[in-house]
Amino acid sequence: MTKSSRLLDIMQLEPISTNISERRSRIVGCRLGSDALFRVFDLLKTFADELSNELTNTPDFVREVEKYISDKNLSLDNREAISRLCQVGIVYKSSGVTSISFERDSLKADRLPIPLESIQFEVGLMFRLVASKSLKNNAAVLVDFSRTPMFDVGGITSSPTPNSSEILVAGRTESWITACSQKLEKCFDNYRSGLRWIHRAYMYEWLLVLLGIPFSFFSSSVAGEWVASYTKEQLQTPATLFLFLIALLIFRGLFGLVKWLNPYMELKNSPLPFYVRFRNGLSSLIVTIVLGITATAIYSVMTSP
Repeated sequence: MTKSSRLLDIMQLEPISTNISERRSRIVGCRLGSDALFRVFDLLKTFADELSNELTNTPDFVREVEKYISDKNLSLDNREAISRLCQVGIVYKSSGVTSISFERDSLKADRLPIPLESIQFEVGLMFRLVASKSLKNNAAVLVDFSRTPMFDVGGITSSPTPNSSEILVAGRTESWITACSQKLEKCFDNYRSGLRWIHRAYMYEWLLVLLGIPFSFFSSSVAGEWVASYTKEQLQTPATLFLFLIALLIFRGLFGLVKWLNPYMELKNSPLPFYVRFRNGLSSLIVTIVLGITATAIYSVMTSP
């Protein structure tokens, strides 16, 4: 992979004509491995091949390419040059470093940069780097692997989890835009994560009403009675109120922890990152506790007179 300071933001495509329209769609929460990244690349490659064949038969574009080949003294024929200009580019961002590759094999699990902050695919990336403008038909995909803080107590709970993952298709014909967008969206639908709903807007408020407030009320009542049994009875009410607020804060922290353990976009790679190992261990612990409580309850019912 090679670094490039000329890399433009993929989400700021500059149309080469005012006749170009575009369609943007947010990618659903997914868990992606190298197999999924390969599928996205292969799908975009079919768009790139179609576009390359079309431009090969476009006289004005061919003349521009011929002039570029002549100016740069390149040993390429027109078809090969157009194919390279239209090929799918991959942009990796890891630890603040941006790198570019045009090789499909760079998507293999053992070659992906770790930690991977984001990955971008774009049809005709080479053309945009050379000409500083986009092809008339263009498709780009940005996958953002950023995560919320572990305990996001100060975050805005009513908003969906911020994530830049997006599909962008631009072109001169609505039929091409619609067809490409639908194929890309369907591709990601196959990798939806089970807990993607937790990242929706107002999800915290719903869970607070259904679980948080009952949990806080019950736990604070029990704890308040326990405090009153060891202190003055007059302290039960303020202690219960105080513990109720503490329980609400604990629920807020647990909500943030669950979102951190289950990011909106997750990259399945090896070795497993810490948060995945922590999630697996926590899940095993919860299952063990629930099974233990259930077994105890069943035993008590069966042995009771």
